[in-house]
Amino acid sequence: FLMRERTTRRSWVMKKIKLPRDKRERQAAFQEAKLLQQLRHPHICSYHDSFVDKPTNQLCVVMTFCPGGDLHARIKSHKKRRKQISEADVVKWFAQLCLALVYIHERHSVIHRDIKSQNIFLMDDDSIKLGDFGVSRVLDKPTDLAKTCVGTPFYMCPELMRKQRYSNKADMWALGCVLYELCTGKPPFRARTEIDLIFEVRDANPVPPLEVNPELPVMLAQIIERSMARSRANRFQTSLEFRDALVRFLKSYAPDYRRTRLALYMKRLW
Repeated sequence: FLMRERTTRRSWVMKKIKLPRDKRERQAAFQEAKLLQQLRHPHICSYHDSFVDKPTNQLCVVMTFCPGGDLHARIKSHKKRRKQISEADVVKWFAQLCLALVYIHERHSVIHRDIKSQNIFLMDDDSIKLGDFGVSRVLDKPTDLAKTCVGTPFYMCPELMRKQRYSNKADMWALGCVLYELCTGKPPFRARTEIDLIFEVRDANPVPPLEVNPELPVMLAQIIERSMARSRANRFQTSLEFRDALVRFLKSYAPDYRRTRLALYMKRLW
């Protein structure tokens, strides 16, 4: 729900969560609000307030309003007009996403577990914010493993589909899926049923991004493929490593990179 604060006239988004009767499930429903209170980062949807609406038995969480909509809608808009999103925008947004993930992985030992284009939001200045931490998992330390199977199947990593324990590399995989979608206009896996999707993610490889978008720079295609490596050991091990690969791509793809506005922006960002 979109709401406006009377005193400041500032717009906010209010998410309503129906509170279950079961005590354990009820505590889990408060997790997102508690987690959001701790997260303060320019590229994460920030927490403003939360309260329980007793007449409706709903937890109301008030968060940043992102007027630009979500990344999924932006991809669909470009696809409808048969336009590709520019490499400069792709790198800018992924630089911001990588920094948001470094923050939650390293500073708070949190796995997001539901990174997808619908959970990445755009501000007026075209910067992005990562949102919806409703199924996130807080680990005792960044190197711990989780085992609960949650998230959106189209963005789940192979180890989740095999019901194996997983780490923050699951977020790296999901980030690769979003990068694939941004660069090709299509998700990497497009099975029609959930069962087919499980087998496709677990056992098959997505169509190479260069086959879907022949105009994609080879180095960027290689970054996508590494981020979606079937083995965790072959993926980017941290968000910073992912970011550094994008910087190398920029320097190689654009020889005048250091003189561009994007270079200045990224220097300020990092």
